[in-house]
Amino acid sequence: MTQNASSTPDEALLQHVAAHRPGRPGKIALDPELRAFIEARLSHMTFAEIEAAVAAQFPPDRRTSLSAIHRWWQRMQRDKT
Repeated sequence: MTQNASSTPDEALLQHVAAHRPGRPGKIALDPELRAFIEARLSHMTFAEIEAAVAAQFPPDRRTSLSAIHRWWQRMQRDKT
């Protein structure tokens, strides 16, 4: 495994694991319009209200659940730190 001159071995390992994590990204990560729609409402709506707004605005194949919105939000909060 190679590492940057500025990376510690632990950081290099974390970057490698993140880059090779199994699975596929969720709908919010893959759909920029859906992501922007959700991000625009996070400061003033609950997750349940956002879920209802998504259901009203997007077709069924682009809708996402309350739990998916919450998981995505948690990931975004974790990645900020």
